Amino acid sequence: MKKISISPKTSTWLLFFSASCTYPYDYTYQVTNQSDADITVVYEVSYGDYTKTIKRDSTAVILETNHGGEDAGGPYFDDVNKDLHAMKVYQYDTLLSHRDYLRNESWTYNNGLYSTTVTDSEFD
Repeated sequence: MKKISISPKTSTWLLFFSASCTYPYDYTYQVTNQSDADITVVYEVSYGDYTKTIKRDSTAVILETNHGGEDAGGPYFDDVNKDLHAMKVYQYDTLLSHRDYLRNESWTYNNGLYSTTVTDSEFD
């Protein structure tokens, strides 16, 4: 069996390159509709404006994205404003939710998944 030896200089370079690796983690935003009617979610991201209708008692993904290369150990929580630039939720096409979906407190984060639940109380 042939023995392979690595010089201290080579091992330093290997350590540097392995420590500086970045990874593209995926992030998903989902909305659950627990109100008594269908809702319409209107939102803006860096590459466009979108509208999604979510039936009552349903959950829908409104956005899947990544934050580019990140250090190992992710995905990492980041401010929702990094991905969402605007978001409004309507019930019956005219009632606007009073909840601010651009605040982190409006979302639950777990391992790359941002989720929120819409209820009737938002439309008082």
